[in-house]
Amino acid sequence: NKKPMFQDKRVRQAIALGINRDPLVEFALEGYAKPLFGPLPQSIPGYSEKVEGEAAQKYTQNVEKAKLLLEEAGWKDTNGDGIVEKDGKPFSFELWLSDEPVMQRIAQILQGQLKEIGILVNISVQEPAAITANTPKGLHDAILNMYGWSDPDILYMLFGKGSSLRMHYEPEELNNLLTKARQTMDTDERMKIYEQAQQFLVEESPWVPLFVRENVTAYRDINGFKQNPYSQSIIFNDITSK
Repeated sequence: NKKPMFQDKRVRQAIALGINRDPLVEFALEGYAKPLFGPLPQSIPGYSEKVEGEAAQKYTQNVEKAKLLLEEAGWKDTNGDGIVEKDGKPFSFELWLSDEPVMQRIAQILQGQLKEIGILVNISVQEPAAITANTPKGLHDAILNMYGWSDPDILYMLFGKGSSLRMHYEPEELNNLLTKARQTMDTDERMKIYEQAQQFLVEESPWVPLFVRENVTAYRDINGFKQNPYSQSIIFNDITSK
């Protein structure tokens, strides 16, 4: 988010509007996921149906609106090659990702979708160690990444002052909200603050949430099966045979 090409909010919003999550779920993830538009999935406390609905309404794929936002931000296709330019420089960025086959399929779909709005995405497969070492330095343009956590404090870990080592996005207003949420003991009040933080992220679009994965576990001939929703480990204590 500190790179010049992503400084304009309209550009970030255009990228979000250029993406259709359904093919990601259907083809890249073989149906084992659900599209996600807001910052938090349902599995994390603080998830807001209101925020998710607002985000879906704002960022369901709209190619023409995305092109219009890019044009307003000064990015236009002046030579007819399908890629928008500004000050003679085409809109092109490198997307880092791991060598996981699913991630590569997702990246290829995103590459095709963003080309429709005039943005050229170059896919760059990186070693995990290189991603860990180089993203805090801001050497990447963009990264296709995942997170998992059991508390909305994950937003502070992603966007808090000194913690935003992947997105490099730490505005004061957002940091104040996330810090206040950390210090608030009342659960209901805390969740209201996180809702405000999520609405801020939806409007500013420093990242594009894509989907939440689903894990499927099959079992038979037992009672009392339970699974930890965060670690996916099986809780054996209450299992009995039928």
